[in-house]
Amino acid sequence: MAVIKVYGIVMHSANYKDNDKMLTIFSPDRGSVSVLSRGCKRPKSPLLRASEPFVTGEFLLYEKNGRYTLTSCSIDKYFYNLRLDHFKLSCGSYMLQLCNAVVQENQENKTLFNYLLKSLGVLNQNDIDSLTVINKFLLDFSIISGYKPRIKHCVNCSTRILPENYKTIDFEPFEGGFFCSNCNKIGNFQKRKIDIQYYIELLNMIETVSYLQTPNKKAQKEIFDLLCNYLEIQFQQTFKASKLLTSLINS
Repeated sequence: MAVIKVYGIVMHSANYKDNDKMLTIFSPDRGSVSVLSRGCKRPKSPLLRASEPFVTGEFLLYEKNGRYTLTSCSIDKYFYNLRLDHFKLSCGSYMLQLCNAVVQENQENKTLFNYLLKSLGVLNQNDIDSLTVINKFLLDFSIISGYKPRIKHCVNCSTRILPENYKTIDFEPFEGGFFCSNCNKIGNFQKRKIDIQYYIELLNMIETVSYLQTPNKKAQKEIFDLLCNYLEIQFQQTFKASKLLTSLINS
């Protein structure tokens, strides 16, 4: 039995019994930590605010037999503005769901943790294009997690893809990138017909664009769709927040 302090962010919160919740906390040092927040659903519970997604702070945990129970929390960040805007909230929820899919127990991941907090901080600001923020996060998340799409070389034979050959290649989300014109003719691959030059320009735009800029909406929608599809194929799962965002973007 021990009492430990864990700094982190609540990635997921699920109802448990009548008045409790099970929390999944992302700690930069400990990775994913499952925590029982007992009695937090009661209106006057001191753990009420600390048991919601996005809450960031120092969590005091009681450990017994390898299981953790939340006793108190010193809240550092609440990201209040996300809760006032449905689109921002959906973007933030998608970020948390993606992190929850890759963060492992007892494995530190300071790079992703710091980038998540940075992205949520930007998203929490007013006068920010939220679609730009989530697109930048999706691309950088794929890089940090080791899933960056391969766009400069063929994923099958490693031949460098030249601009003059853009019209003869396809994107293969299952393989993680583009196929050259030769490999494009062979194999039973699930290729996707897209404008390759446009796609590469979009990736470059997302990598360099300022959060304060509002790029072409058509371009933003397309890059969001492609990156969502790509990540869901790589993780072999769908994310509820991405479906909601897609409907909001197209409405």
